[in-house]
Formats: sequence, structure tokens, C-alpha cells
Amino acid sequence: MKYILFFIAILFSNQAVALDCSKQPTCAELNYSKEDNPKCDKNGYIFCPYDQSYKKCVQYSCEALGFTQSDKSDWCADIAHCKTDNTYTACQSPCFATNAEELSDLASSGKCKIVTMRNNITMTDVSNFWVYGHTTIDGANHTLTIPGAKKFYLTSQTKLQNLSLVTKGEGMESVTLINANSGNEAEVNNLTITEQLGSHNAGIFSGEGVLTLSGNMQFTLNGYQLAYYAHDLRFKDAQVTISTSKDLIGDSTVLVENSRLNITTTRVLMKRSHLTLRHSELTFSTPSTVFYGNVDNAESTLTVGEGSRVVLDAKSGVNMDGKKVTFILKGTSAAPAYLEIKKLGGANIYVTAQNTTDTLVLEGKTYHPTNPATTLLSDVEKSQNWQSEP
Repeated sequence: MKYILFFIAILFSNQAVALDCSKQPTCAELNYSKEDNPKCDKNGYIFCPYDQSYKKCVQYSCEALGFTQSDKSDWCADIAHCKTDNTYTACQSPCFATNAEELSDLASSGKCKIVTMRNNITMTDVSNFWVYGHTTIDGANHTLTIPGAKKFYLTSQTKLQNLSLVTKGEGMESVTLINANSGNEAEVNNLTITEQLGSHNAGIFSGEGVLTLSGNMQFTLNGYQLAYYAHDLRFKDAQVTISTSKDLIGDSTVLVENSRLNITTTRVLMKRSHLTLRHSELTFSTPSTVFYGNVDNAESTLTVGEGSRVVLDAKSGVNMDGKKVTFILKGTSAAPAYLEIKKLGGANIYVTAQNTTDTLVLEGKTYHPTNPATTLLSDVEKSQNWQSEP
């Protein structure tokens, strides 16, 4: 069989034209060699029919050529397959970003599960930054500096993690930094944001999709609100420190689970928003108030759920403009809720207790519900719905 293969190879090779049929070619002239080829498979040789000590490689070893069987899909943008065995692969273009162009291209390519920054990167282009579905941008604890008007669009199952994000320059009115559109679920993990813009109507997190924040988070904000028209913003297993000179949450719905938030601002905690805590802690300090409505029929609610503790230290009281606001105590007997309000202040403020195991501390005095009911906060002291501690 080996001789038949040899003669077929002769017929279809360029060397067939140059052969002198009156003289038998040597094995060397036919490109056979006595040397081993380190890249040849152990069974990949054919032997010279004239001298079996000469051989030629016709099947190369995938491993010797640098191919491996490891999964490269999370760090490689362009995977090559070994021709003789497609279970062996090699990476032609790794998913590592060293500059703005590489980061943008890889993030939007759809070829990477994880795009990893190898160093600090500064972007100058203000066009929107799209992250392809099921792609993670891993900052690897580096800093990404971007223009103030740039916006991140997180599509389905995308993630930002281990990143320090710095915004610089003047931003535009009514912009948001990180946006999860309707129908999309995205995640942000271990993120630090230092925002250096002037005051304008904008937010860090926005969109009608589900956006989950987890891990260690630190936000230092000058012009941005934390959440601005964010329809489903969630903190889950997060440790968060926030310092801002703006209102924190505007026109948003926020859920906090198994997390701890420490917030300092010169403005208000919420306007026209709904905030719910479960098994979480929230401390809030401001020289201003907790709520602000400024739109007719705009109602805000703060729900202190099971196993949660909220302390509100608002020097100007609870409600700035008299629009209806409601505190909801929604603990359980096994995991009661705790709400402390340092200063009442304002009008049209209600508290709803859904069981009798929760605790309300109002201007230093402690109360417990006597039955599930809704009470005007200023009437708690004289209401039969509440019983004060001696």
C-alpha cells in the first residue's frame, strides 16, 4: 500500500515534470530525510520505497504545533483549529485590551466571553460604548477614564467587574453612564466610580432592564445621580459607600438584598422613587431631606423589609415639598425590621406597619406597632396603632 501511495504522490507532484525517467531518483531528491521532525505525529511518517531509513512527515502533531485542548473561549477573540484534529485549538487574537480601540472592538465583537484590561486605559471618543451579549469587561483592577458624555450600553447577560471608572470633562444634559435596556439583564461587580462632572440632570445607572450591583462598590459623584430612570436596579450581596452632591435616586425602582449601603449626600435620598430593603442595612446622612417630589401625585415609598435596618439622619427632616411619602415596615417575627428617623420635618408622611414585631425610632423615642395599620408619622406618638417603650 505504501508503494501505491508513493507513485500517486509522484504523479501529482511538481517534481514529476523534473524527473529523469532514465535514472532512479534518490530519497533525498524526493524530500525524504533521515532526521526526525519534532512536529510530526509519531505515526505520521511515510518511508522512502528505495531506502526505509528515509522518511517524510505527512501528518503533523497538533500538540507539537502549539495546539491544545483547553477551553480558550473566555479569553480568545479568534480561535484556530488544528487541521488534523479540530479538538485541538490555538488562540490567534487574545481578548486582552491595552488601549481604547482594542477595548471597544473586543467588547462589541461577540467573540469574547471576557475582555480583560491589561493596563489603565483612557478613551477620548464620546460615541456610545456597546458591550455585546454574554460578554464580561474585566478591568483587572485597572482604571478606565472616559469623557463625560460617553454612555455604556450593557446588553443581555453582560457584566462590568473589577474596574475603577473615572469620568472627566463636561457632560451633556440628561445623560446616563451605564444603561441596561428593556429586556436585558446585566451585572456590575466590584466597581469604583469617580465622577468629575459639573451639575446636570444625569445618572450613573439607568434603563428599563434589570441591572444588578454586587461586591465592593464605591461611588464619588459630583454631577450624576446614582440612579436616574432606572426601572429595576438591584443591590445584591454588596458593600457600598456613596458620596454625592446630587439627589441619590430619581424616578427609579431600587431593591437592596443582603447588602450594606452607607450614603452621604448634600441633597435628598429619593425623589419620585421606590426603595425596598431585604436583609440589608442603610445609613443615610444629609443636611437636606429624605424625600422630594416636586411633581403632582408623585409618591415615593421606602420599604424596610425582613431583617433590615435603616437609619435616616436628615437635618431638614423627612419630606421637602409635602407630596405623599410612605415608610413601610415589612419585617417578620423571625427577622423584624428597624427604622430610625433622626428628625421628622415635613408633611404628608405616613408609616405602614404590617406586623407587630418591627421597631420605629422617631426623634429618639422607640415605638412598636400594636396592629397592622397605616398612620400619619406625626400622629404616631398619640396613635393607638403604636406603643412607645417606657
